[in-house]
Amino acid sequence: MTTRKQIKRQHRRQREADRRDLEHSRLRWTLLQLGAAALIIGAVAALALVFAPWSGSGEAEATLPALSLSIGDNFFTPDTLTIQSGQKYRLDFRNQGRNTHDVWFAGPDNQSSTGDDIQSDPIDGGGAAILKIKYDKPGTYHFVCTFHAGQGGTLIVQ
Repeated sequence: MTTRKQIKRQHRRQREADRRDLEHSRLRWTLLQLGAAALIIGAVAALALVFAPWSGSGEAEATLPALSLSIGDNFFTPDTLTIQSGQKYRLDFRNQGRNTHDVWFAGPDNQSSTGDDIQSDPIDGGGAAILKIKYDKPGTYHFVCTFHAGQGGTLIVQ
């Protein structure tokens, strides 16, 4: 075999080896990306489980005793709600006003802005929201709309 043929064969083998190395490198990169995606999906799923609502599934929510509260511009109807201590409740809110409102219940310590409060997201006019509440200690608690001073009501826990 001539030197020229040997050099061509050597170059061809080197190109084939380079192509195999490139394919292996691409495969490793793809597997690394898939592994990272799987880790991210797993982390998101774990966080979703950790931060899921405490009442469980939607079917469980449907079995909770429900109370309705209508929100108008500067008033709640009814302005007094009564529940039993130790019982979980589903509160259905309907904003029948034109303005945006929310509902903020003093938490079990009966103090506002202490970290145990129960608060809805803002509810646009015509919108609705659902909250789940449970109070273990009988007493009188207050709820307000944080957007409108003087708009509030009373929650009686028996």
